[in-house]
Amino acid sequence: MLLLAPISICWGIYHWLAKRSRKAARLFLFLPITTYLIAGYFIYTAFYPTDDFYEKEFHQITSFPFPKEGRIIDKDASYPDQHGDYSACARIKVPASVYQHILHEVATDTTLSRVTFAHDSTFISSEQFIAVAGGIEPALFAHSLSGGSSVMNAYRFIGFLADRKTIIIYRCSS
Repeated sequence: MLLLAPISICWGIYHWLAKRSRKAARLFLFLPITTYLIAGYFIYTAFYPTDDFYEKEFHQITSFPFPKEGRIIDKDASYPDQHGDYSACARIKVPASVYQHILHEVATDTTLSRVTFAHDSTFISSEQFIAVAGGIEPALFAHSLSGGSSVMNAYRFIGFLADRKTIIIYRCSS
C-alpha cells in the first residue's frame, strides 16, 4: 500500500502531462523510475553488501588497505540494527607472499593479541562467522588474532588458515 500511493500519484501526473505534451510526460516518467531504481539499489546493498564493504572492513580490522591480489571468496553480514551495530565476516584468498606479509604486519600490531578457539569463543556463536567459516576446523587456523571487545563496540578477529593463502576477517559491533 505504501508503494501504491506514490505510483498512483505519478500515474495521474503522467496522464495529465500526456494530454498537454507527450514529450514532457515521457521525461516525467524518467524521474520516478530512476528514483525507484536508486532506492532499490540502496535497499539491496543494505541487505547484501558489495565487496567494497568487506574491503573497508579488512582495512578497519588490519589497519592497512585490502591487497590488490586479494579475492573475497565468501562473505556474510548482518543488517545493522537501530543503533548501527552489525557483524560481518569474509573469507579472503591471497597469494602466499601477500599472506605472509599481512601475517607479519598484523602480528606486530599491539592492539591485536593471539587467541585460540578454546580461549576466545566470542565470535563462534555469530551467524555470520558460522556462515563463512563454520565449516573450517579450528585446527586449520594456523594463526588467530583478535582485539577490542563486543562490549566496547568493536570486536575484531583475523584468522590465517594453514593453507597459507586464506584469511578470515570478522568484525562485530554492539
